[in-house]
Amino acid sequence: MEGRRLIEGRWVRWDAERARVAYAEGWWTRQTLGDALKRAAEEAPDRVLVVDGETRVDCRTLYRQATTLARAMLERAEPGSVVSFMLPNWHEAATIYLATHLAGMIANPILPSLRDRELRFVLDDVRSRFIFVPDEFRGHDYGAMMTRIVARLSSPPTVVTVRGAANAHVPYHSLFAQAHHRELPSVEPDAVRFVLYTSGTTGTPKGVLHTQNSIHALVRQLGRHWWVERGDTFLVPSPISHIGGSIYAFECPLLLGTTAVFSIAGMPRSQ
Repeated sequence: MEGRRLIEGRWVRWDAERARVAYAEGWWTRQTLGDALKRAAEEAPDRVLVVDGETRVDCRTLYRQATTLARAMLERAEPGSVVSFMLPNWHEAATIYLATHLAGMIANPILPSLRDRELRFVLDDVRSRFIFVPDEFRGHDYGAMMTRIVARLSSPPTVVTVRGAANAHVPYHSLFAQAHHRELPSVEPDAVRFVLYTSGTTGTPKGVLHTQNSIHALVRQLGRHWWVERGDTFLVPSPISHIGGSIYAFECPLLLGTTAVFSIAGMPRSQ
């Protein structure tokens, strides 16, 4: 019978029989995305996971960067915290997403097209502890926008600037500048790991919650029905803040053995 289960401090809808079948048939797994990243770094350290213009990020590098960032975030927030990022299709987003999983936190991608009112609502509603933004992108000053927004939040997140001048915010590269020794937590694949908000075109945006296993089931079906093979390459022009873009950019390279080539539609790669 469908009910609820308390996992890592959050209630999730739970059907014991459906869960049993999902595990038995391989749609769900006891392994996390962080486990998959660690295994990839050990077994194929030089395999390229992400291509962003001239930047190619291999398994070894991504695991090292994500582990360092996860420990840095754990210095400022507890497992279970929400980590927002409002970025174009940049390779740093893969590091942030995977670091969030390794830290036992919850990833919250946000479309870069949102502005003050919508962004303030999401950050307040989800109680975000971090938000990663560009300094400037497509003529919009994200740093200034974040300064306005955090001043109006009762519990503002730490704002991290990924590229450009950080000004009053935290520079992304500074999180890698020193060693962090926080132990990474044990992560439950059935806990909430991902929250993505609806567009809000017909009302207040709503946060859609996913566990690692609900995403894993989707990716496995993509692999089966699209005949995806290890070594295949996905072009990712869809925003990484959409469910489609995020899956092809962050999940498929580790769960299906693919490579994600990031693209920003209509934008030269220098931007």
